[in-house]
Amino acid sequence: MERKLTCTNTACGTVFRVQGKEVGDVVNCPKCKTQCTVLAEFGADFDLEVVEAPPEPGKSLHHPARQICSNCGAVLGVRAAICPYCNSDVRTGKAVQRQAEVKKKNMLPVLIAAGVAVLVVIMGVVLLVVLKK
Repeated sequence: MERKLTCTNTACGTVFRVQGKEVGDVVNCPKCKTQCTVLAEFGADFDLEVVEAPPEPGKSLHHPARQICSNCGAVLGVRAAICPYCNSDVRTGKAVQRQAEVKKKNMLPVLIAAGVAVLVVIMGVVLLVVLKK
């Protein structure tokens, strides 16, 4: 298989072709004799997003591995399945109904009532002891 290589020497940068070499093989540049490693080639459909400048202060940087919600356009994590902003399924784009969250019961009134009951019992015992004397 014929492969196209670019010399890794930045001063040279010669583009040349090699045949019968596999990924990982080392070949010498025909011009400067620098050793170059044969790398895997990716087609034009494998295009990486290149960020040339850092984002403005306060702005976020879009990472190509992140997902974008098809319903509201929010930037989500890599493994997100449900958008936390619009509750839609990222894979299908359909809105999802979440189960009602179980509300925790407020235990403060129960604790106050129990404390008052204990206090009343203690006061009753103290009054009985004082009255018997």
